[in-house]
Amino acid sequence: IDVTGSNETQGIGTVAIDKLIPEIIEKQSVALDAVSGATRASEGLLAAVTAALETSGVDMIAFEKAPEKAQTGERVVQHRDIVIIGAGPAGMTAGIYAAEGGADVLVLEKMATVGGAGAISSGATDSYGSTFAKEKSVEDSADKLKADMMTAGHNYNQEDLVDLFIANSGETFDWLVSLGVAYGDPTPSEEHSVNRVFLAQGSGVSITNAIEKKCEEAGVEILMQTRATELLTEDGRVTGVLAESSDGTEYEIDADAVVLATGGYGGSDELNVKYLSENPYWKHLGDDTWQMIGMEQNTGLMIVAATDIGAGTFHIDTPPMVHFAG
Repeated sequence: IDVTGSNETQGIGTVAIDKLIPEIIEKQSVALDAVSGATRASEGLLAAVTAALETSGVDMIAFEKAPEKAQTGERVVQHRDIVIIGAGPAGMTAGIYAAEGGADVLVLEKMATVGGAGAISSGATDSYGSTFAKEKSVEDSADKLKADMMTAGHNYNQEDLVDLFIANSGETFDWLVSLGVAYGDPTPSEEHSVNRVFLAQGSGVSITNAIEKKCEEAGVEILMQTRATELLTEDGRVTGVLAESSDGTEYEIDADAVVLATGGYGGSDELNVKYLSENPYWKHLGDDTWQMIGMEQNTGLMIVAATDIGAGTFHIDTPPMVHFAG
């Protein structure tokens, strides 16, 4: 099977091509499941292969039969110092930081690719105080960046987190550069009074690929296509996670600490309505006429799991961005 042309996002849609082609050949079937996180690319590839087979005149009955799915039925019980749920930029970076501090870290990622929304972003990165920005002659201050962020957030921001972001942003930006992320010159941005935004060459996936490589170097284990299903608790404290992989393997992981880095709830109609219905910046135009910018995989399952056991939330009724279908 030769793919002669593709506009798929590198590291996202291309994963569907890399994973599905060997599976199609091995199982002699086009009745296969889409690759998690690359549904549209999977559907496109399977449709193209199906069309090619039909054109060739072969008997399609055998190729359209779904192969039996192997289910291990295995149950794995283990202990880790830290379990992180979600292998986006935040989850992977937390894993690196913990591993470099000596912790035994496991990251659970339910999709077939890492990176989450970060991998499909433009790679726009802003900060204050980075060596990189100084070398580009960016004249800025912490106060200017804070003012811009507060204004863009209608002063609804959690101010202590804004301060924390600014205090660490320059060092973090330089860290990304040290990992090999290439940035160009600063670019104007409507939300910023200073040209402090840099675009990663290769977009967001170049950032997440670099962080994933650093995870490997730091000894951070990432279990792909393994979905956290439940938080384990004892005496009001989270003590671990239950998870299940795509091959049916079940995991019971005891941990000294659990970090939730699963993103938002943009993929859940129920949670969108629950949390956004009273938001003054969100207008519901009727069934299926709005969509929160995000990814279908962001179902909010772990947000529900956490709030069900008493976790607090802050500004959970504030979407990062909303667009409307007209």
